[in-house]
Amino acid sequence: MQIRTSIDPHSRVPTHTVTGWLTANRVRRTVARLVEDPDYLPDRNSLWDLREAEGLSGPEDVWPLVEMIRRDELHTGRGVIAFLLKPELFFAVGEPRERTYPTGRERAGLFDDLRDAGEWLDNHEHVRDA
Repeated sequence: MQIRTSIDPHSRVPTHTVTGWLTANRVRRTVARLVEDPDYLPDRNSLWDLREAEGLSGPEDVWPLVEMIRRDELHTGRGVIAFLLKPELFFAVGEPRERTYPTGRERAGLFDDLRDAGEWLDNHEHVRDA
């Protein structure tokens, strides 16, 4: 498994692109490095592109991964995270495709289209800056 992380210099939104067989330990190490990066702000949105990841077959795989990343990435702040999935996995997950957490400021959403994910992140930016 390989994870490439890039941080947009203007929005500071990190995008993580995962290719190959996905493992929880590798994801955790990537998130740990991310939150230590001086350009990372915990109250910024992030995008996880899982379209090239292998090992995810349905909601029983996707939602636990979402929960783990949300916990690890947002432990120091409030956040909105979009997850980009292969179309067949996106449809296999079914509804709901968005979760709001107890603080009301943390959200996770699943998408199969990069433009939709970007718009969703942009529309939640105001919540993050509150």
